[in-house]
Amino acid sequence: MPARRALGALAASLCFRLRGMTIAGLARIMAKIVAERIVQLMLDAGIERIYGVVGDALNPLVDAIRRDGNLSWVSVRHEEVAAFAAGADAQMTGRAAACAGT
Repeated sequence: MPARRALGALAASLCFRLRGMTIAGLARIMAKIVAERIVQLMLDAGIERIYGVVGDALNPLVDAIRRDGNLSWVSVRHEEVAAFAAGADAQMTGRAAACAGT
């Protein structure tokens, strides 16, 4: 029982509200804001394509790319392939390209 009470107290402390939002809700909003800023920085650098593997850590970035519509996401099967593809893209086009991995 003491372990269950400790777990309950931990869950209660993690779910406190700030202006009506849970910590998890604030984290999702911050992830979207950071991802949108990363997309804007890539566009400012002249990047047109980003190669990567979609995963939990990259979901906010992929969502921001989808919403913006100016960057192209190219899915690959492995992070190493993304790096090679971005490097080849940059060499072929003479422009910056990017890769994303976790």
